[in-house]
Amino acid sequence: MTNKPPKFPFIPPIEIVMPTERFPPVGHCIYCGTYSTKLELEHILPFGIAGDALLLPKASCRTCAHITGTIEQACLRHMWWPFRAKIGAPTSKPNDRPETFTLRRVVRQPNGEFLPAGTSQVSTEEYPLSYVALKLQPPGILEGRPPTTNLEGEIWIRCDEQDFKKYAPNDQDGFFMGPVNPTNFCRFLAKIALGYATAKIGHKNFRPLVRELIRGKSDTPNFWVGGNVDIPLPPANPA
Repeated sequence: MTNKPPKFPFIPPIEIVMPTERFPPVGHCIYCGTYSTKLELEHILPFGIAGDALLLPKASCRTCAHITGTIEQACLRHMWWPFRAKIGAPTSKPNDRPETFTLRRVVRQPNGEFLPAGTSQVSTEEYPLSYVALKLQPPGILEGRPPTTNLEGEIWIRCDEQDFKKYAPNDQDGFFMGPVNPTNFCRFLAKIALGYATAKIGHKNFRPLVRELIRGKSDTPNFWVGGNVDIPLPPANPA
């Protein structure tokens, strides 16, 4: 099979310095418990973030592989798609990298509301470098809070200052930085955590509590997944 050259613009891939670590095969699906002869390899950290850094063989049935693949796509191909394309993150489909992204401008109104201010197509190289994530309260299960469908936290965004000023020059200007689905973000983190715990601790040495959340059968993500909203800002001039 001949690999097609990537579409322009070609973004040099970032270098994954973490060596590949392949763990012993599990032998059943870590997400639903199914034993099968047709189990798939799991990338504990998605390939689109870390390449083949952490591999867990025979760890997912095909049904759950489809479910977790959908979760990853929600983050990698939507929330982080411009960021990943901009930095040249790993991808199994380099020809799918877009040549341009749609920049959606907004203007803040006196009442605090943001209104659309037009769109434009910006090349991948010129698109603002920005990263979007969530800062969540610690998991409810660890703090004794009852399960709830509410997510307690805030959106966390970092953007290159020069890029931001280029496309939002005035104080009330801004632009849309990507769709954020909090539930899928929590499922994404839970998937990574379950895979890593299985690899490092062994599936017989703990009872997984996040399977239902990962498989979309729980609507209380912040009860199982969380963090610390008090993340300090990076130093102004890092060494």
